[in-house]
Amino acid sequence: SSRGYPVAGLVGTGAGSGGEAEQFVTISKREYELLLLKVKAMDVLQEGITIADCSLPDMPLIYANAGFVRITGYSVDYVIGKNCRFLQGEGTDSQPVLELKDAISQGRACVVQLLNYKKNGDPFVNYLSLTPIHDTATGRLTHYVGVQSDISELVNHRKAELAAKHVALQAAVATEAKSQFLARMSHEIRTPLNGMIAVGQLLAETSLTPAQWDLVNTIRCSGETLLTLITDILDFSRIEANKMVLHNAVFKLDTVIEAAMEIAGLKAAQRRLQVAYHIAENMPRMLYGDAQRLQQILLNILNNGIKFTEEGGLLLEVWLEGLYQPNAMAAAIAAAAAPAAAAATAAAAVAAAAGEAKTGVQTGATYSGGDIMPRAGAAAATVAGASLDSTVAAVPSLLPPAAAATTAAAAAGPELEWPLLVLRFSVRDTGIGIAPPDLGRLFNSFTQVDASPTRRYGGSGLGLAISRKLCEAMGGQMWAESEGLNQGSTFSWTITCRLPQQAASKRKARRASLVCVSRPPVASSSSGVGVSTSVSGGYTQAMGSSRPGSSSGVVNGGSGGAAAAAAV
Repeated sequence: SSRGYPVAGLVGTGAGSGGEAEQFVTISKREYELLLLKVKAMDVLQEGITIADCSLPDMPLIYANAGFVRITGYSVDYVIGKNCRFLQGEGTDSQPVLELKDAISQGRACVVQLLNYKKNGDPFVNYLSLTPIHDTATGRLTHYVGVQSDISELVNHRKAELAAKHVALQAAVATEAKSQFLARMSHEIRTPLNGMIAVGQLLAETSLTPAQWDLVNTIRCSGETLLTLITDILDFSRIEANKMVLHNAVFKLDTVIEAAMEIAGLKAAQRRLQVAYHIAENMPRMLYGDAQRLQQILLNILNNGIKFTEEGGLLLEVWLEGLYQPNAMAAAIAAAAAPAAAAATAAAAVAAAAGEAKTGVQTGATYSGGDIMPRAGAAAATVAGASLDSTVAAVPSLLPPAAAATTAAAAAGPELEWPLLVLRFSVRDTGIGIAPPDLGRLFNSFTQVDASPTRRYGGSGLGLAISRKLCEAMGGQMWAESEGLNQGSTFSWTITCRLPQQAASKRKARRASLVCVSRPPVASSSSGVGVSTSVSGGYTQAMGSSRPGSSSGVVNGGSGGAAAAAAV
């Protein structure tokens, strides 16, 4: 026979039935151990477990586990014999309390969330679940089991999340309103401004005295500067709002470069500077991408170089960095980032060799002095021309939102079957150069190397920032290199695009040529602005080439950029 164990005081403490003497029940050892295990299991729960006796007035508690003590701070001796309403306070909402009373009066289960207070006065959000217990024989309600959980942290987290979403929504609405305002205002401003510029140009062609012509020219130049600034602000706002959409189409590379060089050549001739460009032999003539944005980048970089160059000239070089299968987007993006990473590594090596590693020499990346930490795709190198927080890895999924959504190589339909190309551009000038510590600030928005009120060179500081972001949107990178002040500078960038099928099947070889778009007038020539088609060897040697092994020649014939470019 099994040995019996009296069970006394195991269920509740001091729990009686109308003051009657305790009654003892004899159970087996196994049942006793199981009962102890149940009590221990109830005490290790994080939730507070209480049992209320519905047969007594006011339904007092007859049991409370250790979890209830941990949550509320009240001892078991204090809570036994009391109704749970002692947890309520001035901040408790009346609605869940009414729901509780209604459920208890009907003898049904109920789940509410209400604000309760701990013994020390601290409020907590109580997620309370009440479950009724009925007598199996009579069906009469005998007890209620309450499960209480402190969900204050969860509720606070949800509130913070909702607040963050609300703030984000407000920011999005504000950004949208700002973008619409800028778009509308820029249109309203540009319309009369274009008229002013056009009238100024027409007036400049009339018979004017030198003083009158100077005044008209000032009006025209100021209007063009203001128009450029308005366009830059509009583009920048679109890029920041991730609303820059690339319009991809088949275009002729020579036409885009020629148009940009003719515009830049006019300004260069006015400053008596030489401007030339060289297109590598392996470059295809037809491409698929956004020609307008590519021309915008070219003009920004060329005009920037002309502005900071007093004598000498500029040389634009274009060559094919790589040809990839149509579905090899990751490899193309990695190849587009690799030159920037190599430039950053080379700059770090030069700085280290010169004992200037701590000056933060870096090719166009935003940084805060110190060691260079390259990070470009699988090669893990710093992507020049982008901040460390917005570094582009060599896979499409890690591109910035604007770049991932609107990369120039992105295509739909038959264009997806066209091969991918990585093009590299380089603009080298003989200008004032850039001090190594200043390279890191070049591509910051609204930032100039010389930010003093008395600076010599004007500008909004948006041109390079916009160009860099456009390169990123087109699946490439932009970076700058300079050996120091008065040593000139080189701005380079890469983009990804596609090779049209018709162009791939009808590729014509190019002649290795160097086209000089603008040269300073000589004694025997007129002082007007024109395109010289004769390239001097001295100029080629002075400017050099950013691409190893590139060849240069002489182009003759034609009096304009179109004829010169057609000869390439």
